[in-house]
Amino acid sequence: MNGSQRRIMRAKRAGPENICEHQEKLAELARGLSHPLRVEIVRMLANRRPDRPCICGDIVNALPLAQSTVSQHLKVLRDTGWVTGETNGTSVRYCLVHGVTEEFGTLLERVIINNKKTGTAGSPCLEKLLGRSGRPRGEKHVRSDGKGN
Repeated sequence: MNGSQRRIMRAKRAGPENICEHQEKLAELARGLSHPLRVEIVRMLANRRPDRPCICGDIVNALPLAQSTVSQHLKVLRDTGWVTGETNGTSVRYCLVHGVTEEFGTLLERVIINNKKTGTAGSPCLEKLLGRSGRPRGEKHVRSDGKGN
């Protein structure tokens, strides 16, 4: 079992203790698809045979974009875990990360569709995601010297 298969299995058996990790991973993958051109690049790569990686120039030729624009979109896809790039001389060959589409679907199902127990207000990691302390909004924080906020 390779690394991506292990990630998919962990996502499938996710319990409440790691729902925060899954929400963060889902958000990161979703960020990678947050531009229609990146969705198109992922679609193009997904429809290629695994033994036929896509060279950046192939993507540039298929889309009405400058090479620098395609490279920026590929960088985002690489940074968010969608693609890998392998340098071959002066060109870079891009492939989808093995199992990433399945992982994305599994995370969507686990975090959004099947997570009806907690709902939005009861998410066990809402405070962590929002970066807030445990006190409700509007509640005055009293410092140790007795002064407010």
